[in-house]
Amino acid sequence: MRIHGGDLPRAHLRAEAAKALHEAGFIERAITVAHEGMSVPGGDFQQQECGELWAELVTASGAKDAAAAASTVFDRWPTAANARRWEHATGGDWPTHREAAIERMRQKAWELIAYLLDAGDVARAWSEALLAAEEGRSLLAEQWDDLVARYAKIDPVAVLPVMAQLIDDRLVEANTRVYPGAVRRMRELRKAALAAGRPEFAGEYLAELRARYARRPALIAKMDAARV
Repeated sequence: MRIHGGDLPRAHLRAEAAKALHEAGFIERAITVAHEGMSVPGGDFQQQECGELWAELVTASGAKDAAAAASTVFDRWPTAANARRWEHATGGDWPTHREAAIERMRQKAWELIAYLLDAGDVARAWSEALLAAEEGRSLLAEQWDDLVARYAKIDPVAVLPVMAQLIDDRLVEANTRVYPGAVRRMRELRKAALAAGRPEFAGEYLAELRARYARRPALIAKMDAARV
């Protein structure tokens, strides 16, 4: 405690002290210090670190209130990692909390999709991603790529419009730096459409792209080179 600042007035100091106390075998004191760090000055990120550490230590200690601690932390910081911790702590009771957790994460769509994909619920992740897109809640581009790759095994036709939209998103601005990636996606779309038995989808879409961006010679040249 002396090393980390006496009364530990900042959240990050509480986190460091809690870790040190835990390593030294002072489990209960570590739990208390981490919990206190959730409410001392230091910014939300540092308070979140304390909260997550607190829930982790409570769970590791086997305390009966582990589920309550995990729930408290998730409610304040609704991330995929905190949802998984809450799920682990509740065990067989998780189904009674799952929908509430999903609802809580909807405002951070990337966290919700990360949680659902990690849980292997690809169909639900797909429907939630489409809902998020309709409501203007953004996902990470790599999440869409992962989701498309997984959902294509369930419904190869349904992913085609999404693949096209991902191309459109990259071509909103005339930026030559994005053209190689966009053209790579065009090739992937053509391959996916052929595998899904809908080659005409890619053909019509790519023809429309050429017409739309006829005044972008650099893009058209790259499409020609890639034969798309």
